[in-house]
Amino acid sequence: MPYLELSGQDMAYLDGRAFSNGRSFRVNSGSAPLDRLALLESLSRDQRVLHIGFADHSVLIADKMNTSQWLHGRLINAAKSCVGVDIDEEAVDQARELGVPDVYALNLLNPDPRHPVLEEEFDVVILGEVLEHIPAPAEFLEAVTSTIGRPGQRIVVTVPNAWSYRALRSVAKGHECINTDHRFWFTPYTLAKLFVDSGLAVERIMLCPSPPPPTPTSFRGRAAHRVINGKAGRL
Repeated sequence: MPYLELSGQDMAYLDGRAFSNGRSFRVNSGSAPLDRLALLESLSRDQRVLHIGFADHSVLIADKMNTSQWLHGRLINAAKSCVGVDIDEEAVDQARELGVPDVYALNLLNPDPRHPVLEEEFDVVILGEVLEHIPAPAEFLEAVTSTIGRPGQRIVVTVPNAWSYRALRSVAKGHECINTDHRFWFTPYTLAKLFVDSGLAVERIMLCPSPPPPTPTSFRGRAAHRVINGKAGRL
């Protein structure tokens, strides 16, 4: 799988001990990539998982569940245990109505210290396509580690790739194709820089394709699908 190679010398740039106005960082081509959902599924297998921002776009949950494209559903099947939290209370209620267990409304920037999720132990914390939606992603990562972080825990983050063929093709045509709720684009280096700024140790930055979008079955789902995958575009 393609990944960003980070040497000891590179770490000096990430933590601010060194500076360059044109530093080149090598992306290794690696082996044949897994898609994003399959990769997260494999990293969650037989682990105790906390999935932050589990709900996705609420109008697409049912359709994605029916086509096995809903990340949280696949994590439930792979993990030893899987708890989902999301700031969107309506989406949490919808997931519960669909029979999804162990999901909670929780704002990690201002959590209730008595919330039961904060007392649990997790091996893996997953933030799938979350950071690009958040106004202050470094502050949010710091909140994650301060509230539910534990020694030896792995935090796995996925974000849309500013290098993607679809994004670069749009720019070449004079357009920006984007989900209108996004606030940031990330490259492999800037994502690694964000982690270090947030006090996290970077294990590896990998590049993988997104899975094909599901075919919606409901009218509401088809309408949202056209907006998200047609106009905004998923990268």
